[in-house]
Order: sequence, then C-alpha cells, then structure tokens
Amino acid sequence: MEHAGAFRDVRVIGLNTRGSAAPLLTNHPYLRQGPCLPPAALCDPTGGTLALVISDGVGEAWRDGRMSEAAALWARQQPTAILQTLPTRLWANSGIPVRPWHVTSARRGGPTTAWRVNDPRLPADLVSFDAVPIPVLEPTPAAVGDWARLIASPNATAVLSLWDTRRSATETRRVGNRHGPDAEAVLRFRGAASPEAYRLAAHFAAVAPVTPPVMRMIQEALGPPTDAGHLVEVFLGGLMHNTAPVTPGRRPQPDAFDFSDSTRRILLGALPARELLRTTRLIADRLASSARHTPSFTSWVTHPGGEAAADIPERSFARLEERLLKRLGIASPVGASPDSHPTPAPRAGGRQQPPVARRAVTGRATPSSAVHKKVKILMVDDQPENLLAQEAILSPLEHTVVRASSGQEALSAPPSSCAGR
Repeated sequence: MEHAGAFRDVRVIGLNTRGSAAPLLTNHPYLRQGPCLPPAALCDPTGGTLALVISDGVGEAWRDGRMSEAAALWARQQPTAILQTLPTRLWANSGIPVRPWHVTSARRGGPTTAWRVNDPRLPADLVSFDAVPIPVLEPTPAAVGDWARLIASPNATAVLSLWDTRRSATETRRVGNRHGPDAEAVLRFRGAASPEAYRLAAHFAAVAPVTPPVMRMIQEALGPPTDAGHLVEVFLGGLMHNTAPVTPGRRPQPDAFDFSDSTRRILLGALPARELLRTTRLIADRLASSARHTPSFTSWVTHPGGEAAADIPERSFARLEERLLKRLGIASPVGASPDSHPTPAPRAGGRQQPPVARRAVTGRATPSSAVHKKVKILMVDDQPENLLAQEAILSPLEHTVVRASSGQEALSAPPSSCAGR
C-alpha cells in the first residue's frame, strides 16, 4: 500500500478479536500495551479512508457476530474488505464463511452499501442480497486487483466472495479444539482435517516440542502435496499446546509447541516407524547445518533434559533420533543416554556458569574406546521397521549388522562372530 503511491497516509492498527471486550483497536499493533479504542474509531464520515482487515478469522469475535457488526459499521462509511490469510480450503473452518456474488460499483470509493449485488448465476428476482456487502479476498494479485478496480472505477463489475454473515458458526465444518479426552480430540481432528495435515501432525509429534520454523522445515521436507495450508490445519486443530515459559526479566524464548503423551502415542501409531525415522534424520541434519552456519539459530528443539534452556537463547536440538526411538518403545543406545550430560565446572571466582548448549548433534554417538574389534551382530525380527530402528541404535558402534526376518533366515546366516538378540 505504501509503495503504490495511491494513499496519502497508511496506518497499521492492531485488532484484538479475543476476550469479552473484543473487538478492540490499538495504535500499537505489535505490543500488548497502550490504550484500546472501540471499532467506531476507525470510521471516517468523509469516506476517504479505506479499511483493509488482515486476519485468519479464528478469534472468538469472528464467530459470535461481534466482528460482523464492526465490519458492517466500517463498510457503511467507507470501502472495507477482509484479507483472509488462510488458504481458501480452510475458510469454511474459520469464522468468515463466504459466498460468491456478482458486484457492480456505483462510483469511485464510497461505502460498500452502494454496490449492486446479484447472484452470479440466478436471476435477480429470485435471489436478493440484503446484508452489508463485505468482500473477503485472497492474498493474491488477481483477487486484490478485482477489488481495487471496483473501488477505483464507477460501474465496474466483478465476482467477489462476500462474507456470509447469516451462516451460523455451528453450521460450518471446523476442527474441534475443546478441552476433552485426547482420543476424542484426535478423532475430531482426523475427521475435519485433510489426510496430509494428519500425516504432518504425526511427524510433528515425532520430534516435538518444536518451534514454528522447525514445523515449516518438516512440512517442506515432506514435499508435495503437503503445503503451508496443511501446517495451518495442524495449528488450528487444537492438539498442540504452547510450552514456552514466560519469565519476567528475561528475553522471551521462541514459542515451542508440544502434544500430550496420549495424543503423541495415537499420532505416532498412524505412520510407519521407517517414515518417522527417515524424516527425523533429515530434520536433524538440516538443523545441524543451520547451526553451523548461523550461531544464533533459534529454531532448535529443546533437549529432554532441559538444562540447555536456562539463561541462554540457544536451545539444543540434540538426539532427535534417540528421542523418537524411546517414544516408539525402543531402548536408547548402550552407554550413551541422551539425558546424561556433565555439568560445566564453575570458573575462577566460584560463580556457576550457565550450561552450554550442545550444538549440531544428530544422534551419532561416539564409539566407546573400549571397543577395538569389529564383530557381527545378528538381528532377527519379522517387522522391517523394528530392524531399521535397531540398526539405527547400533550404527554408532560401527559393527557389521546382519539382518534376518525369520528364524529360518537367521539359522542360515554366517555363524562367525554373530551375537544374537
């Protein structure tokens, strides 16, 4: 808007749509401080102000009618539109359901109540639009361009998605986020979300707690057809909770999100262990690469021990693979517990220094110095994913692993120096 050169002044105003007093406006959109203003403060009786509301429509006021009243108040005075940040396939799950209408402008600018609105397919005498027209736009040049031509030109026409304020929020298909048993919450999420979002949630549960940048990294690692919209579905699914502590006097830590233990068990059972291990290794390698090139990389996964998150901004993402194996019910490597790390000794002067974050550890333990001779280890299991997991555990020992999927196959394995499990 600023670079377009079409506006004398561009102001960014905060909009709070949560709480009993919502909606409220503030002149400090990125700070939770300062005086709040009522929606009427945005109205311009001269009609020379354009109001563009950017939101995902998830706040409480979008669903109970308070935001529709505020938007109608603005639209009666000046051009008003909503820029919906969610993908179009998720609009029905938000508090801004839409319906396409054929719109014709009456003059440049002015309130949207001056528009002529008709059904794009049916005759005008069959269907009438008797609400305040509030266009809902995709964040694309085409959608914003159609709306801009209506605002800037008299007698311009376009088919726009208008907010269907009559549709009740209970009629829309939405992901349940109410408090209740974890199994029921997962079932509601699976019933409302896409298969790609459910698969993505399982991968999040494999390495959680994770920060939003790591979530995006996992989504990109899975590749098409999984996209950013599926990540939004997981965010709005009500399965995750924020674990970032709020400590007065300290810099805010990156938000980390996690699942309950029972929710995690259900999600991990939805995918093969082989797929979860493959993605976890890939993410650990990418995190290690980011840490080596960017020392202040803040998207690290918290270590289960938690000691690395004391007084320093870095957060260790070490040993993702061992954590996942433990969650799958497989023991950790012998002699290399991921939770046992020495505490740094205090410096001269007697003051204990904060623990140092361990960097770029991807689950490859250093072989014990007591092992000098390579041996063959025979593993027998009829489940391929179990064989893969056991091989991952034993890989740091650098021994030769012989795999067998049955007892008969194990008996035919070379007998020299095989230690059975």
